[in-house]
Amino acid sequence: MSNEVEDKQKQSEVARTILSSFGAKPAEAAPKPADPAPAEVAKEEKPSASVSQETEAPTTEKAEEKPAPQDPPEAKPKRAKAPRIIKAEELLDEDAITKAATAAATAAVKASQIREDPKPEPQPELPKNVQRKMALFQELEQQDTAFKGIVKQVVDFKKVGGIEDQYKAEWLKENPGEKFDPNDDEHTDWYAENDPTNKFDDIDEQLEDAQLRIIKREAREEASKALAEESSKRQSEERRQRVAPIAEQTATDSVLEALEAIDPKLVEVVKKDGEKGLADEDPIALKLVSQAAQIFSPLITETIKISEGLVAPTQSNPIHAKIEEVMMSIENSVLALEPSDRIKVETIGGRQVQKRFATMEDFANMPAEKRSRYWTVGKDEVLYKLRSDQKTIIKQEYDQITTAVKKRYGQSSAQSGSGQQGQTQRQQAAPAAQKHVSPSVGSSAPAPAPKADDGSKKLNPSDLFLSRFRSV
Repeated sequence: MSNEVEDKQKQSEVARTILSSFGAKPAEAAPKPADPAPAEVAKEEKPSASVSQETEAPTTEKAEEKPAPQDPPEAKPKRAKAPRIIKAEELLDEDAITKAATAAATAAVKASQIREDPKPEPQPELPKNVQRKMALFQELEQQDTAFKGIVKQVVDFKKVGGIEDQYKAEWLKENPGEKFDPNDDEHTDWYAENDPTNKFDDIDEQLEDAQLRIIKREAREEASKALAEESSKRQSEERRQRVAPIAEQTATDSVLEALEAIDPKLVEVVKKDGEKGLADEDPIALKLVSQAAQIFSPLITETIKISEGLVAPTQSNPIHAKIEEVMMSIENSVLALEPSDRIKVETIGGRQVQKRFATMEDFANMPAEKRSRYWTVGKDEVLYKLRSDQKTIIKQEYDQITTAVKKRYGQSSAQSGSGQQGQTQRQQAAPAAQKHVSPSVGSSAPAPAPKADDGSKKLNPSDLFLSRFRSV
């Protein structure tokens, strides 16, 4: 069970990574010549029957030969194992033996590093006042060759058990009961000779200059970081202003597609009279489209925002989790096809190029230079499925409901949205449409339609209706 959970988590991470990588990119370069098909590569790796027969069938004459009495018997050579045949699905276009050898060599190097890498040595313990100055001594050593080695010298002198501590211990041993005072004239000559900082007459000024340099550098770095963050925010805002309208328009188009699947005339009704016109013309269509759009529109807009880097995908977001489910379902559907049916033709640089399918995991682990020869589940595939599913669900439910209403009330009642019969139709439509609401996605009340202004600017009826399905 734990392995299944780990596999699902891994699939989710791969799906989020792939979806995030399918943003707007410059045109790809012309592809390299197509690699041999995976099945052909595997076939080449299979050892021939003649080789196997030569290895396994020694002659009777050789079996009867015996070594001379004075010679020790020769050790019989061990039979070499036949190379493992790599299945086609395990490969993309790499050579199987090279791939296996590289993996084995990498594992051996890692194992060797684990055994040979020494444990880090513990850092020497220094008094706090010395610790605060170590960054300054490092600055001096890096900026002025005259201070080369000053860091090690200070550490050796000041560390616990170092040169100074040894001198103190020896003095206290010779002067029992007395207190050691490093500023006493008795110790002046010793400190002048052994303290590395006493070799420089202007050490205090040098340390002050080093501190100023560090402060200025940190200030510049902080300012540069702030500018970078500001630039990143500005770019994010520019990207949001560019992507948000595209995402909203795509969701809007999907609603119109669903209406058109029911009856092309309904699109013209919406464009002319908005929601009121659709409610009068076909209340069943209004009900179904409204409920389905509240589910599919957020999925469509969020897919575009993630793919364009406007939103970071996260498993805790139910909409993102649903998008991942859609991606995995598409991948499983493609894998169920014959290999020849998974090939996708794209136009690159004016040329039509055939691309083979790779799973999202294989694509994510593939070297960047090889990805131009493959395709995987991405933004376009997700959007196509979401729009297609929305249209199919609405059309099927509309046909089921209208057929039932016609059977019960007759043709005229099925087309009427007024009176008691229209109310009955809406009551029947609601539970049918709710069958497809995913509990992992949830739903929310539609956003209120924007209010018209004082009359100086009239809003398009179609925009008023479709704005209900645009994510905020």
